[in-house]
Amino acid sequence: MRQCRHPGLSVPDDKPVQLTVPARTEYLAQIAAFIDDFVNQLNLTDREKYAVRLAVDEAATNIILHAYGPDLQGSITVTCSQRNGDLVITLHDHGRPFDPDAVPPPDIHAPLEQRPEGGLGLYFMRQLMDKVQFEFDPQAGNTLTMIRHRQLIRAAPSRYAEDIFVVECRGRLDAAVAGHLEAELRVLLGENHSRIVVDFGQVHYIGSSGLRVLLVAGKVARAKGGDVKLCCLVPQVLKVFRLAGFDLIFDIFSDERQAVTSFRSGATP
Repeated sequence: MRQCRHPGLSVPDDKPVQLTVPARTEYLAQIAAFIDDFVNQLNLTDREKYAVRLAVDEAATNIILHAYGPDLQGSITVTCSQRNGDLVITLHDHGRPFDPDAVPPPDIHAPLEQRPEGGLGLYFMRQLMDKVQFEFDPQAGNTLTMIRHRQLIRAAPSRYAEDIFVVECRGRLDAAVAGHLEAELRVLLGENHSRIVVDFGQVHYIGSSGLRVLLVAGKVARAKGGDVKLCCLVPQVLKVFRLAGFDLIFDIFSDERQAVTSFRSGATP
């Protein structure tokens, strides 16, 4: 059984890329294009891409309109990198510092008459990114660091057959992450996507919670006329499947193409 790799889930930490532009609104499009170039190289999900784009746009807009304002001139330096698989975006400027803790979260349930004209930028950044940290230094300037964790579970139509969905897992499929896998499989099965391949190429551990999720999903999928098939299990994970006898109740393939093809031909590994 060989291990499979998908570029979007196994991109190594790379050297940071950087862009410096004048802090003016007409340069927001250039910042957006820079972010697009970065995220498009990483094979992120559309949800991940959107989150990063919007968070950076809001951060840059706040710097231009509030840190510098109409009376100060300066620049913004945007740096993008990966750290242990996570996306790390920093924005550096020499504008006015502020106290982020003094900005109250908006009441998103308030009626129109009670809504303030602004204040959503920081809220969006905190909602879309997993970590938002500000550092202010009179000499060095202001640094905003935003981190977005890569999705541990993601689902998308297979590159080999659009009517078959592939669910990719990453890291430890323990009790904490198994709930995310369960939710993703429940959504797919609820939408009548009953032919599913679970790709274990980036999973280095699975516990009983993960096995239970697969067992439940397999029963539901077969009741709907489909199936759940597995591929790319690394040796230590395959050993657990064999220990639990799951290799006798699930079809296990060496790669995604074989797993998808088996739905067409009825082939077994």
